[in-house]
Amino acid sequence: MHSVYLCGNTGGINRGCEAIVRSSAKILREFGIDKLYLMTFNRIFDESIGLDKIATLVDYPQKTLFQRLLSFIIREIFNNGVFGCKYLYKPLFNSIDKNSFVMSIGGDVYCYHTPYSSYALNLLANNHSVPSIFWGCSVDERILSDKKMQEDINRYSYIIVRESLSYNILKQVYKNSDNLILACDPAFLLDAKPVKLPDNFKVNNTVGINLSPLVFSDIENKNDLMYINIFNLIDYIINFTDLNICLIPHVYSVNDNLQDFKVLKKIYEHYPDCDRMSIVNEEYSCEKLKFIISNCRFFIGARTHSMIAAYSTGVPALAISYSIKSKGIAKDLFNDYNKFCISYKNLKSDNELKNAFCDILVKEENNILNRYNDILDNYKSSILTAVDLLLKGLLYE
Repeated sequence: MHSVYLCGNTGGINRGCEAIVRSSAKILREFGIDKLYLMTFNRIFDESIGLDKIATLVDYPQKTLFQRLLSFIIREIFNNGVFGCKYLYKPLFNSIDKNSFVMSIGGDVYCYHTPYSSYALNLLANNHSVPSIFWGCSVDERILSDKKMQEDINRYSYIIVRESLSYNILKQVYKNSDNLILACDPAFLLDAKPVKLPDNFKVNNTVGINLSPLVFSDIENKNDLMYINIFNLIDYIINFTDLNICLIPHVYSVNDNLQDFKVLKKIYEHYPDCDRMSIVNEEYSCEKLKFIISNCRFFIGARTHSMIAAYSTGVPALAISYSIKSKGIAKDLFNDYNKFCISYKNLKSDNELKNAFCDILVKEENNILNRYNDILDNYKSSILTAVDLLLKGLLYE
């Protein structure tokens, strides 16, 4: 029986990473794989949200001061960022055997900075003859001109790509085309776990809003165009509809006032006397956040996995896009990402979000719900088909 090592998890503070871990474990167990290991940078937090109950946690080692200094010198002088990252996987490859495989679950790591940690994992897996799977991924067009990325991509035994824009890019790079599989993000199959809804939350008559620091030019400046758009949207909802509003973080720590919560708290405090607004200010798991989102009537979100929580539970949703992944998923669901994604980089006026909310979500609510009814079952089943193909390939190749 295979053991599976899930790598690339940045920690439960990112509920999207948590969602990938939980849904991947659920799917793999449906295929009889029970020996699951999860590498973690933050055991305490991951245990606090119960990830130790679904996989055996394996700690990334802490580098000594000397090791950090040596890694820095080699990276800066010799342009070798992989050297230091190899140390991170020492405990993994001390214990892994030939009946195991590794899954790189950092789905968008090839969309931003050079993914040295992924390079290191892939190299070591190849050196130990261990199959390496790139799981639920997105990539951007940088890969087409980056030889190191292309070399690394072609070390993967299989690639399960979560949206067609990235799939079409990878087709130009990945030479083993039979092992390139397009399927939905595994988090489309994540369970929703019931939790008490926030005060002022009206079931099926609330607009859920998620925001990320990534969609602001300056999150400290309330004159930032994104803030103005959000304030105008909220003002419209309060003054011209009977809808309530719930601000829902998805990458956050309440105690540390981090990430999405920091932004949403500023917005919440802008409306101190509004009894139609609520904010999620508990350290909820991704399953509980999905339950809250599933009870919204409409959803507007920046974080991809907050959007997946809405899409997968049939909530009409509009993405505030900051990368290819949100565009690709919207395209696959609706055949038109321009309509269902608003790029924060392209905001030019004060009312673009409000106008999109009115013209797309409200006016086309029934059309969107009908589209979900037509597509979601088959769309969700694509990840199960992909895993079936993957496991058959690994067992019989």
